[in-house]
Amino acid sequence: MLIHYILAPIFALTVVILCHEFGHFILAKWTGMQVDEFSVGMGPRIAKIKWHDTVYSLRAIPIGGFNRIAGMNDDNQGNPKSFSSKSVWARSAVVLAGASFNVLLAFFIFAGVIFVSGYSTVSSSPVIGNVISGMPAEQAGLQAGDRIISVNGNPVEAWTDVSRSTSDLGEGEAARVIVSRAGKSEEYDIMLQRSDDGRLLLGIAPSIEKHTASLSDAVSMASKYCINVLKMTGQGIYAMIGGSTEGIAGPIGIAKMSGAAASAGFGALLLFTAVLSLNIGLLNLLPIPILDGGLFVQILAESVIGHKVSQKTGYYIQTLGLSIILMIFIFALANDVSNF
Repeated sequence: MLIHYILAPIFALTVVILCHEFGHFILAKWTGMQVDEFSVGMGPRIAKIKWHDTVYSLRAIPIGGFNRIAGMNDDNQGNPKSFSSKSVWARSAVVLAGASFNVLLAFFIFAGVIFVSGYSTVSSSPVIGNVISGMPAEQAGLQAGDRIISVNGNPVEAWTDVSRSTSDLGEGEAARVIVSRAGKSEEYDIMLQRSDDGRLLLGIAPSIEKHTASLSDAVSMASKYCINVLKMTGQGIYAMIGGSTEGIAGPIGIAKMSGAAASAGFGALLLFTAVLSLNIGLLNLLPIPILDGGLFVQILAESVIGHKVSQKTGYYIQTLGLSIILMIFIFALANDVSNF
């Protein structure tokens, strides 16, 4: 549905951005900084409430949100609660908190979905789970649920025995497959089909087993998922620096992927949101001015040289960062259009 491609990216981006900003907010409060405003949404303010010196506002455009921490965009001299007046560790903690909360969001989503829905594994038993349309097995008459007894006279006790028994066949040779169906044996001679990568295939897939997940299972698997996604994101960033466009998505790509996830169900949309959260969190740590990683590098550099950069230098640094981000955005958008 078209509505999925509109509402799903808004939902995913808003959850991810608000979690990121909430991380900055919590650490700013914890380190004694003055947070002037925490906003949900962008654009004109439509509602607000002030509590403990912070304005909490709701804005007209329901995408994302932001913090206004005193002293982040100016020195705010004389204010002991401003960002610029705090120690290196306090400022660093606030800057890195956004990405940290993105990782936590992804972890809790993964763990929650796994704990509620369980997880799936590929069965090792030689029972056909799926017969691929248009492939030799379907044309010969094999069916999902058939238990493979033997292939070319070789007994089959596990799914791996199937591929092992067909590995010596050449193109144009038939595999004799005996299956058990409803208590009866059925025999088929099947010509294998060569795939794009050169393998000879029957066109069958193993069955999938569903498992309930304990809390420890969910925590362990969620941790592994987070690590794997972060690794893949890092590899993607490295490839992008090298000029590769594979796997790079801009706003159109995000809308397409989130819409497709929403069409598959709310659980799939949550999993996409978790992956997006890890991607945005890691991207924010790149040492590019205006990103969290760039600000963190600036804080460390200022601690080494013993003084803050001048406003003029800061302006040039921010302009450079904005230019880099704009180029990346245009690059991603062009890739979206070419793949649309």
